[in-house]
Amino acid sequence: MPPASLRLRLRCYQLLDGENATTFVGKIVNGFLIALIILNVIVVIIESIPEINQEYGGYFAILELFSVAIFTLEYLARVWMSVESPKFGKGFKGR
Repeated sequence: MPPASLRLRLRCYQLLDGENATTFVGKIVNGFLIALIILNVIVVIIESIPEINQEYGGYFAILELFSVAIFTLEYLARVWMSVESPKFGKGFKGR
């Protein structure tokens, strides 16, 4: 049986890879990421209105920080788990 870290990496790959994310949790994770992208696009459009930005600018900044944190974690997870994909090689060069 592979070490727990390798099983976790494989599980993350199965959750985040679009072709393989067919489980309920995988669909939830990918749906959340898509919804967050759409929400960010809407907020960028809305915050271009000065009156709205003046009143809700603090909330927009919090959403932006939250989004950057989530997308940074997602990016790091994708780099870490990329060796599980048959498209890439193993080890550091595969990343």
